[in-house]
Amino acid sequence: MKITDVESLILQYELDEPLGYSQQFYSRRTCHLVRVSTDDGLTRLGEAFGGGGIAFANAAIVQHVLRPLVLGRYLREISVIWHQAYNLMRDHGQKGMPIQALSALDNALWDNLGRSTGLPLYRLLGGPFRKRFKAYGYGMMFRHDKDLVLAFEREAAGIAAMGFTAAKLKIGMGPVKDLELAAAVRRGAGGGLKLMADANHAYTAGEAIRIGRGLRDLDFYWFEEPVPPEDYEGNREVKAVLPGLLIAGGEAEFTRWGFRVLLGRRCVDIV
Repeated sequence: MKITDVESLILQYELDEPLGYSQQFYSRRTCHLVRVSTDDGLTRLGEAFGGGGIAFANAAIVQHVLRPLVLGRYLREISVIWHQAYNLMRDHGQKGMPIQALSALDNALWDNLGRSTGLPLYRLLGGPFRKRFKAYGYGMMFRHDKDLVLAFEREAAGIAAMGFTAAKLKIGMGPVKDLELAAAVRRGAGGGLKLMADANHAYTAGEAIRIGRGLRDLDFYWFEEPVPPEDYEGNREVKAVLPGLLIAGGEAEFTRWGFRVLLGRRCVDIV
C-alpha cells in the first residue's frame, strides 16, 4: 500500500462561553486531523496538538513540508518516514509546531498498522502493564464570572458527585487569587479527592514556590507546569523545595531527546 494523499481537516465550534487559562481566553474549540489516503482506497487519521490559529500553521507544515515527502511512499515505513521528516525539519525546529504536525502524520501511520493487523496499538507496542486506570475530572477553567470562587467550588462538587476520585483546576491569577480558588475547590471536592492545579507556566520559581506551599497545605496531589518549560533550573528548584507535592510537566516538551533533558535534570515527578 502506497500513500496517495495527505490532507488536514480542521474542525471548530463556538463555545457557549469563553474559557481561559493563565495565558489566554478562547471562544472556540479546535481539532486538527491529518488524513492519509492510500491506493487501496482507505484512509487513516492522526491528530495534531495545537488549537486556534496554531492548527492552521500546523496544516501549512503538513501541506507544504510533509505531504511532498511522503507521497508515493509505502505506508508501513513508519520509522523511516519519521526520521526523514525530522531530519528535514531539524534546522527549523526540534520542538513545537513542526513536531506537532509530524506527530499527526505518525499517528495516522500507526493507525494504519493497527487496522491492517487487527490489533490495538498497545498490543503492537508490547502489551499493557495495567488494565485499569483512574480518570480525573477536568474543569474549573477561568470564566468571565463575577464570583469565580463560588463557581469553582460548585464545579468541584459536581465532579465529585459524578464519581471521579480526582480533579484538576486552572490557576495562574496570582498567588493570592490562586490559593483562594484552590481552597474553594478543596471545599467543593471534599477531603476524599486527589486535586491537581495547572498554572500553564505562569510563574517564576519564587512565585511558584509560594503557591506550591499553599497547595501542599491544602493536600494537593500535583502542581502542573509551575514555571516556563524552558526554565529547567526553575522547575528543578520548585521540585526540590516542595517535598510532598508532586511536580508535573511535559505538555510543552517534544521527542525522546527533549524528555531526556527534562527527566535527566530531575525537573518533574510526573510526565
